[in-house]
Amino acid sequence: MSDLPNRPLTILIAAIGGEGGGGIGPLATEGARLLLDWLDAAAELEGYPVQSTLLPGTTQRTGQTTYYLELYPARRDALEGREPVFRMSPRPGDVDVVIAFELAEAARAVQNGYVTPDRTTLVASTHRVYVTEEKIAPGDGRFDSTAAVQAAVARSRRTVMFDMTPICHESGASISAVMLGAIAASRALPISAESIERALTGTATAAERAGFQSGQALAATIGAPELPASGGAKRSRTLMGKAADLVARIEQEFAAPVQSVVREGLARVIDYQDLRYAIRYLDRLVPIHSTDREQRGGPDGVFRLTVETARYLALRMTFEDVIRVADLKTRASRWSRLRADLGVKPDEPVTITEYLKPGLPELASVLPAWLAKPMLQWARRHDLERRLHIGLHIRSTSIAGLTLLRLLASLRPLRTIGYGFSEEQRAIEQWLSAIQEAAVHHYGFAVEIARLSRLIKGYSDTHRRGEENYRRIFEDVVLASLRDPDLRQGVAERLRRLIVAALSDPEGRRLADEFAITVEKESRVVA
Repeated sequence: MSDLPNRPLTILIAAIGGEGGGGIGPLATEGARLLLDWLDAAAELEGYPVQSTLLPGTTQRTGQTTYYLELYPARRDALEGREPVFRMSPRPGDVDVVIAFELAEAARAVQNGYVTPDRTTLVASTHRVYVTEEKIAPGDGRFDSTAAVQAAVARSRRTVMFDMTPICHESGASISAVMLGAIAASRALPISAESIERALTGTATAAERAGFQSGQALAATIGAPELPASGGAKRSRTLMGKAADLVARIEQEFAAPVQSVVREGLARVIDYQDLRYAIRYLDRLVPIHSTDREQRGGPDGVFRLTVETARYLALRMTFEDVIRVADLKTRASRWSRLRADLGVKPDEPVTITEYLKPGLPELASVLPAWLAKPMLQWARRHDLERRLHIGLHIRSTSIAGLTLLRLLASLRPLRTIGYGFSEEQRAIEQWLSAIQEAAVHHYGFAVEIARLSRLIKGYSDTHRRGEENYRRIFEDVVLASLRDPDLRQGVAERLRRLIVAALSDPEGRRLADEFAITVEKESRVVA
């Protein structure tokens, strides 16, 4: 008995809220509970004492639902009838294997101290499922995936990390099966790969077995963790074949540091409208880039002004209207992604209901100005502009629903005669003119004007709030500073603070406070 191990091996599975329970409708095949059952069965096949525990908590992507397994690395026949005593929950600094179904969950485990460099093997998929806080942020709320990977590598004894979702899509397997293959390849457990595969074979489909084998093969050859390729890069490669002449123009007219951003912007604009609109995108950038060249790419020589303008110009030129929303919701790629995320088999039907609530401004934006203006003026006089909404529940998988949405999407050629389009273009030209004028006197101020467009995003009320904050800052700070040179002292830093305040609070309270602070400081200076 003295030769027996002095402790069990501990395995923590960090499940994604809403997917981890293993019993939530079509997500059941992706549940961490399924992976736990396979590991439990594999340990039993080799005669190891094992105990698994579900640690229930809140779901819906808060990361609190976890699964815990302890395995005593000695076979039962060597224990002479004795049973090890297992814990019911993990302790920070005392976990041998951490399994995470998504990168943010891996980062949580690192942050909470479950991953340690002297002990822990971390097996994780590097894809992202954005949390609610990331989605509702007025600006770019995404956390830094590269920093998460670097922290995982630095804090663990060993990592097996790669994007597992392509294997799931190609094989039709759940991510649990792919993860099981990665665990088998890691050899972090004293269970043979053969026993793990036997445990899987007892309950899995042919697709699950294929996913297991692919995950095992890839994990055996993986080196440094790799983040998934961005969707934008894929879109750019697809669309650039339609605009070879414009790509050549980018390479001829724009400096190397800005070409990748301009190409991505061009791809987005083509996807939104057409090649003529894409030419307009490049034409608008040329004067900004010329000014940037005259200043040798700014203080750091990286052409930050052109990069920021190219990024936000592409976003502003592809604003979301009812035509864009209908187009995106009816794309075959979206349905394929939803079916893959839900684990739906090819022969299984899926019903998708779209919940839409367009208001009067959204509907008026696609109408000609001569019709939209009187309609909006009437609504404003009667205080109805923000109160008139149409609640729509459209089944995009039905013939009637799909026909309606595709009819809206087909209005894309007529978008340019709409009132909303003309108003957006007017505002864009005013913004570009301000950037150009500011760049002559103050490069940093011009960069912040370009970044001000971060406030304009989304659809309906989200777009309205962002636009209101944008207009207030643009009129009270940007235009005022351009008219009065005396106001340009420290204006770049002031504008940066106002942008941060607006992005931190979509309702505008933080922005109002920042304006009040600024006015008070200016009053003291004048006094």
